[in-house]
Amino acid sequence: MRHMHVELPNALADELQSPFNDVTLEVKSRLQLETSKADKRIGTLVRRFETIAGAVARRHFEEAASRRAALIQVQSLAQDAANLDEQRARQFLDSLEALRISLQREREERKARDEKVMALIVERTTELKRALLEAAGST
Repeated sequence: MRHMHVELPNALADELQSPFNDVTLEVKSRLQLETSKADKRIGTLVRRFETIAGAVARRHFEEAASRRAALIQVQSLAQDAANLDEQRARQFLDSLEALRISLQREREERKARDEKVMALIVERTTELKRALLEAAGST
């Protein structure tokens, strides 16, 4: 019995060790295969992510540059319009000043003519009164 007892663990170890080694090798090879496949999938996903992230970043920078250019263009147009409005306002004020001066001259000329007409009326009225007085005195 002693002999059996000693050999049984050895036999048991020999019998179980071989299938255990076989299973371990198979599991290791399958694990390596699955790890390799997972690494490939992860690599593909990382490349896709980097491609998409790069495209999104590029598009973001393009849109930002486009917005900045449009803003600069609008600011330039607004500044040009402001300058143009300022020039128009100056021209309008200059034309108003010229019109004021023209009206002032015209008013002075009319006043001078009116004074001449009034002087002629007074003179003619005086002459008419004298003529009437002379005509009334001679009758």
